[in-house]
Amino acid sequence: MLEISKRDIAFGVAGTLIGGIFIWLLTKNIEFGAQLQALQKIDPLVTQAYSQANRADALASEAIGRANEALRNVQTSEKEARRIIANITTAPLFEKIDESVEKLEKAAAEAAENKVKEEVKIEVTRAAQDKLRSLGGLGKWPHALDCGASWVALYFLHGAPNSTNGTVQYDQIYASEHRYVRFSADGKFHDRGGHGESSLGCDKKSLDILRSENRAFTFLGRDVGG
Repeated sequence: MLEISKRDIAFGVAGTLIGGIFIWLLTKNIEFGAQLQALQKIDPLVTQAYSQANRADALASEAIGRANEALRNVQTSEKEARRIIANITTAPLFEKIDESVEKLEKAAAEAAENKVKEEVKIEVTRAAQDKLRSLGGLGKWPHALDCGASWVALYFLHGAPNSTNGTVQYDQIYASEHRYVRFSADGKFHDRGGHGESSLGCDKKSLDILRSENRAFTFLGRDVGG
């Protein structure tokens, strides 16, 4: 009968344990090798990704810096623009322009007012003269004429014709000589006498022409005492 000693049993158990440990270590070694190979493959990718992340962060920081600089430039430009606008609006040149515009507006208003007054005055004068002429007699003839050429020389109505064949005569009161201008009954120039220069402005001109030249005057109203 085969006998197994305790020593054999011990060696058997020890061998089994050693074999099991060897197999376990071998398995772990294989796993570790696989993990190592995987890590070796992954490591460059991780390094590359980390490098790219750092580069992206640097680019972002640079972009933020440029944006902040541009913002500062805009703020500076805005302040400068406000300063320029403030200087322009308070400049003496604009004050002078405003003053000139105000003067021009005032002058234009005064000119328009004077024009209206002058037109009204002319219309009133024409209406009065038409009324006088329509009355016949003295109302038909101007009461005075300015016949001067280079100075004012007034000739006053002396007498009106009583018929279509007569003449109307204007005299200038002068002590040394008789100065006169006469017109036919239809208002055409007839003749003149005395100092020639004094009546040169009426020479060969009808009463209508003298009226158009503002040389004919009519006395309006009458003196009723005061």
